[in-house]
Amino acid sequence: MIRNFLLLLVAVTLVGYGLLASRQTSEGSWLYPAKVLGDDIQYSLTPGDLNKVKLKLDWLSQKSVEVKKDNIANNTVKAEKDTTAFENLMTGVKADIKKLADAGQDVTDLNLTLAAIVESCRVK
Repeated sequence: MIRNFLLLLVAVTLVGYGLLASRQTSEGSWLYPAKVLGDDIQYSLTPGDLNKVKLKLDWLSQKSVEVKKDNIANNTVKAEKDTTAFENLMTGVKADIKKLADAGQDVTDLNLTLAAIVESCRVK
């Protein structure tokens, strides 16, 4: 009984550390599937459409940092991949914000946040 509990504890700990480590990974890394899984779980457990859009805005902000770093480092291949991922995510966020607006929700803050993220992504 104690052995099973310890094995379960070790397994949960390893999975938890793997998911935490994968948060900073990028596409192509061996930890990337764990990152995607973690994102999917986080999205599924996030209650309400408004909170899900805010979560996507957080992800978009993280992706904008990656794009900016890639451009500063002149890493053209990675910059193209990250820019495409950023644009795809941004398109989805815009559609989600529109749905909320069509449902009568005030989306002013969401649009301001989106605009700030897009602006922060520009290399100056």
